[in-house]
Amino acid sequence: GKGFDSSLYKNRSDIKFGLNIMRERAAEIGAEIDITSSLENGSRIAFYLPIKKGGNLDEIDVGR
Repeated sequence: GKGFDSSLYKNRSDIKFGLNIMRERAAEIGAEIDITSSLENGSRIAFYLPIKKGGNLDEIDVGR
């Protein structure tokens, strides 16, 4: 993509690109999203999800 000036949209509720909802949904499962972007250089979205060693999630529960 072409990217965008992400500093203009950080924590603004009047402009909707879905970035805030992505952060909110990640936070609900204990994850974080880092979004970096600049005009004409594209965007990068990094998703960080801490995983507990020895967890007992069944495969059916993953992603819910």
